[in-house]
Parts: sequence; C-alpha cells; structure tokens
Amino acid sequence: MNYNIKNLKYEDAFSRITDFDYALLYQLSGIRLCRTKQLTENDWAECVEARLFGDGAELHLFPLYEKRAVLISDESTGAEGYDTVETDYLLSGRFQKTGWTKVKVKRYLCADEDGQMYVALTRLTGLE
Repeated sequence: MNYNIKNLKYEDAFSRITDFDYALLYQLSGIRLCRTKQLTENDWAECVEARLFGDGAELHLFPLYEKRAVLISDESTGAEGYDTVETDYLLSGRFQKTGWTKVKVKRYLCADEDGQMYVALTRLTGLE
C-alpha cells in the first residue's frame, strides 16, 4: 500500500473536516479528542494543531499560526508499495472518559539503501 501527501489550501481543507470521523486537537489550554461532528467554533479559537482522521485518510491542520493543511491518504496502486504495520495503543485515563480506550495507528515502512527498515510515515486511523 502506498500513501499520498497533498498540501491543501487551508480554507478548502477546513471546509472538509466533517469528512473525517475523529478529531485530535492540540489547543493552548489542553488536548481535545472527539468526533468531528462535536467540534465547535470555540474549539478552533485556540487550536495550534489538529489531526482529523478516519480509516482511509488523515487531515493535518495548523490553524492558529501557519494556516497550513496537509492531507495524507492511502493510495492503492498496482505498483509495489510500502509495508504497513497497524497498532492499537491504549489511551490515557483522561481520554477513556470519552468511551474509547484505544487509538489505532498505521505506520508505512520503507527500506533504506542498506536494507534497514524505517518508518516513512505515521498516521492515525481510528478509535475503539
């Protein structure tokens, strides 16, 4: 499986946030983890970085200072792609109050010129 990284216009990307299931917002006053449909205007007022994600893609936003957006999506091609490793990590207790206990993470692995594997990209894929 390959991945695709695309820089987007911030305003265009921001209008697509509900295309994703989940949101992880790093704010000046804390961290918010929720469904994207639960986000309010107040959540964005002090948001430094946001990761909106679902099974097939992740949208990475930097709303407070840079007004930048990056879309990372799975790209299924016939060509040889990256190996992937999917792992579940336990959420800390403060996030388990949301009803979720695990975050799902996908890593895309690549080999360097010596044949040693390294993580080329990491993205969030879901919550359980």
